[in-house]
Amino acid sequence: VSPITQSSDSRWAVPATISVVERGDLTLDEYKGLWTEDTLYGIECVGPGGEVRKPAIAGCPELFHAYPRYPVATPVLSVPLYRAIDLFTPQLPGTSPGLQLLQQRMYLQAHRQMEILIASATVALAAMLIFSMCGAGWQGLLWALAFAFGTSLWSTASRAMWQHGMSVLLILAALWLLVDGRRYLVGAGVLLGLAIWNRPLNVIALVSIALWLRRDAVRLLAGAAIGFLLGNLTMALV
Repeated sequence: VSPITQSSDSRWAVPATISVVERGDLTLDEYKGLWTEDTLYGIECVGPGGEVRKPAIAGCPELFHAYPRYPVATPVLSVPLYRAIDLFTPQLPGTSPGLQLLQQRMYLQAHRQMEILIASATVALAAMLIFSMCGAGWQGLLWALAFAFGTSLWSTASRAMWQHGMSVLLILAALWLLVDGRRYLVGAGVLLGLAIWNRPLNVIALVSIALWLRRDAVRLLAGAAIGFLLGNLTMALV
């Protein structure tokens, strides 16, 4: 876990995840009491017909609802990690104010601590996938450590719920399904489709893997289409 947080664009990521878990939507209306002049830039008010307006401290205009301004795929995809971490927060050691809030499950007040836990869990899973794909033992361990600490994975992706960490995890999970005798093409494609939904630039990974697979690429691309549609369907529902 990086001791340095950097929650700026992702300020409303944890509240968005909590909103999905508790209310099944992505609106931030219920957190109006937490809005400040410094954090309003991360919120937009969406009204009938998709009209977008800037929010005010008093809230959104009538018939408008507040949503995170920045991409929401990562908060949605982080729901399983949020639920897993929620099981262990009461047992977290330490007496710092932030840890005490986590122990009491006061995640809105400890949003930065919760955010860094989710981001760290994301990159930790990515490093574990590298370990698995590079073989057990010292070789796999060295590759995993080099990947975790020799790249920007720990120094950047573990510090906030940006798109970086989730993109790496989804792409590596897709690769894991395709190596060491595994050929789960549709499943890998679904993960890559979700990665593209999370960050459109990840289409480069899909194209690269499809070229590597050649004849098997059709099923991979079909899975990617399913994953991308699932992501957008989720957006429509929440």
